[in-house]
Amino acid sequence: MKIIRYPQHHPVTLPSAVTIGNFDGVHQGHQALIRQTIEVSRLQSLQSVVVTMEPLPVQYFKGRFEISLLTPFKQKARLIRNLGADVLCVLNFNQILARLSAEEFCGQILDRGLKAKHI
Repeated sequence: MKIIRYPQHHPVTLPSAVTIGNFDGVHQGHQALIRQTIEVSRLQSLQSVVVTMEPLPVQYFKGRFEISLLTPFKQKARLIRNLGADVLCVLNFNQILARLSAEEFCGQILDRGLKAKHI
């Protein structure tokens, strides 16, 4: 599994099926979403991309140390890799990302950066 951070500056080369979330804990519901994304990617000849953020948005707005995580990042990445995702995209959640409108996020990150064909 490849890990990327800034798809808006270093776009992926292949079209993708994408799922987006905090994925803290990578619980059964998360696993189902990730597996579904992987299945769609295989059926449509796309790469599977799991998008998460670090810090998580709630940590950014409330304070990184005010919110405890269920799963440390390395463990989260390992769990997602073990599910079979092709790419883990870890967005740096900061003031710039927080200020993007939905249209800007979709255009910059999903469309141009990740070449998302299925979300």
